[in-house]
Amino acid sequence: MLSAAAGFAVLNEGIVLKTYPDPALGWKVPTACAGDTGPHMQPGMVFSMQECMSMLEARHAKTWERVSKCITHEVTPPQAVSILSLADNVGVGPVCGSTLI
Repeated sequence: MLSAAAGFAVLNEGIVLKTYPDPALGWKVPTACAGDTGPHMQPGMVFSMQECMSMLEARHAKTWERVSKCITHEVTPPQAVSILSLADNVGVGPVCGSTLI
């Protein structure tokens, strides 16, 4: 399921192999790959596709570990990918607090 979620993210949201300014916050939040941010990101960094996919899969694994704890019913694999994508974009708290799950 995590591989499907990574593929979904790359196809629907894109991947950039270098740091770029966050669309809302600019260089205050350097961003790269499939939306990866954090103190390790600095302007001018360049990444391989393999590095970007590894970061995305690691982020998804952490997010899924947290969000799956609040899912109260069976979900299909496509539903799980959608829930993971939503949690990755808006945060685990809003997803777990929603009526979606």
